[in-house]
Amino acid sequence: MNIKSEADLHKLLLDRLAKDPRVHNAKIIHGTHEYGVDIIFDYDDPFQQTLRCGIQVKINDIDSSKAKEILGQLAVAFGHKYSRRHATHLDIVYVITNGHIVQPADEMIGSANVGFRNVIFIEGDGLELFLGGQSLDFTKET
Repeated sequence: MNIKSEADLHKLLLDRLAKDPRVHNAKIIHGTHEYGVDIIFDYDDPFQQTLRCGIQVKINDIDSSKAKEILGQLAVAFGHKYSRRHATHLDIVYVITNGHIVQPADEMIGSANVGFRNVIFIEGDGLELFLGGQSLDFTKET
């Protein structure tokens, strides 16, 4: 998988989300109006509830420095009110990287993630499977 920038990964993810009939209103909001996530979308879950989801995109491995940045962005993402008809706050945030979460960042995220619910990390091989069309178990929190 040849991903050189976050913009490359944004496009790949948006294209893949567009193929899922349960996903609606997906759009890239990266930049000055991102509020902690790069992509937002609505997802119709199996219980016919519409969940407001966000994706924070990272390129390459997540080290301690990036982990601290991510944790700050999660606080912003869950605290921001998104003006949508079905929900105003995010229900789930996916942190997606084409790399891996390395030590000690893995421990840092695990410890800090106690304060956050509904944060799902997808890295490396899981990302490749998803982009290749496979469904992943997105209910597994890291």
